[in-house]
Amino acid sequence: MTESALEAGNLRAKSARGLVWAAAEKWGVQLSGLVTLSVLANLLPVRDFGLIAMAGVFLALLNLVSEQGIVSAIIQRREVEDAHLDSAFWANLAVGVILAASAVAASGSVASFYKEPRLGPIIVCLSARFLVQPFSVVPQALLARGLQFRETALRSLVSRVLGGVVGIVLAFLGWGVWSLVAQDLTGTLAEALVLWRVTSWRPHWRFSLAHFSELFAFGIHVTALGITRFAHYQVAPLLLGLLAGPVALGYYSVGFKMLQALLQVMQGILTTVALPAFARLQTQLARLRLLFYEASSLISLVGFPVYAGIIVAAPELVAVVFGQKWAASIPVLQVLSLSGFVTTMLAPSGPMLMALNKASSLLRLSILGATVSVVLLIAAVPWGIVAVAAAYSGRLFLMAPLHFHIASRVLGIDWRVYFRGLMPSSVGAVSIVAVGFIARALLPDWLGSGGKLASLVILGALAYAIVIWATGPELVKGMRDLVAAALSPGKPELTVDDAAVAVADFGDRPDS
Repeated sequence: MTESALEAGNLRAKSARGLVWAAAEKWGVQLSGLVTLSVLANLLPVRDFGLIAMAGVFLALLNLVSEQGIVSAIIQRREVEDAHLDSAFWANLAVGVILAASAVAASGSVASFYKEPRLGPIIVCLSARFLVQPFSVVPQALLARGLQFRETALRSLVSRVLGGVVGIVLAFLGWGVWSLVAQDLTGTLAEALVLWRVTSWRPHWRFSLAHFSELFAFGIHVTALGITRFAHYQVAPLLLGLLAGPVALGYYSVGFKMLQALLQVMQGILTTVALPAFARLQTQLARLRLLFYEASSLISLVGFPVYAGIIVAAPELVAVVFGQKWAASIPVLQVLSLSGFVTTMLAPSGPMLMALNKASSLLRLSILGATVSVVLLIAAVPWGIVAVAAAYSGRLFLMAPLHFHIASRVLGIDWRVYFRGLMPSSVGAVSIVAVGFIARALLPDWLGSGGKLASLVILGALAYAIVIWATGPELVKGMRDLVAAALSPGKPELTVDDAAVAVADFGDRPDS
């Protein structure tokens, strides 16, 4: 076996094990988050969620510069010295202090902008996160760079669970919106403490402008990319909060949070592993192309049925999880779920382009997408929260062809192979929708929301399983082999060309 094949096999096995821990992290974190959201949504009024979303828009704007793209820069860089890490830490801490002071100073103006006096004290309290977050940046980057996803999972799970427990307890005690504030701050602090516990790195009293500049040269593109993503994700709550008020924003934000939780589960499992793994293969385009095919097919295998299921079962899902008072969020969730299909298809391209140092290409795409997003959202806000959700999804559909074009140009994607890999998942998703709507018309009312939801999930899962087994047995084998690799450490004989790259078997095998 050649040295390159041995290295690829080791990387693949390590990435597969990382996939298991990334899955544990994403499933555990998002499940605990959904449980917390469910309990809080039943305890707190809709307006409280709208107020937190309003504060979140302003804090997200400041948060754009808090990290300066340092995590991605450290992960992507082939050689990292101690001076890089020390300089990154002190720079982030200094920026954090400035941002916290800025948030406190501007809190009154933001409250006046929204005409919500309670926003001022909320922003002042939440600004404390900027003093804590810098302690997480370098340890987080080192864990990701070393593919240490078990420790990353521990950090996320502990912080999310502790934050949720504090939020729920305070909500039961009648703290109202302040229980949501306490939940956020507790999670941020717990995350930093766990990261410092599981990593041995500690900062030294030194700062090198030259070393920081090397990281910043890459990180500035990531920061600029974050600014455009702010337009994608925050313009809608900004306009809704200003023009429609906290109640309408509360309905929209809860539907959006549920979708984002599912997106994080479906995408984050693979993309958490993808950037470090892609970065290791950045000089081997053929192998990187195979890994791109594999990631795309596997993420669609898991993601497509979830979004199809939400489209069908959203009424029952919202009633069971959040209660009937959140019924206005149902169409929002259904329309937003359409965007999940596109986001799933695009998910591997971002880490791939980042690993190949093509952040500038992503930036240009994101600037164009942000412009389209702002135009669509401004037009949609007067028509209500469902129209806003449609504008959000519509932007993704409009931008998808450009994303595919850039990925193809950089990596030489064979789109016949790519789309054949998505075919089983696509057909399976259609079967879920068809079976679900037929079943809903036939299910008796005495089952209630819980019984109907369980029935729809079981019937949809059966339909999907049958379609996948019939149309994509190689894909199923690939998933099984990937799990086997993850659970069997120390098997360097596995290579990138093994059965886990099952998508290539749907058509002409690409060059390797």
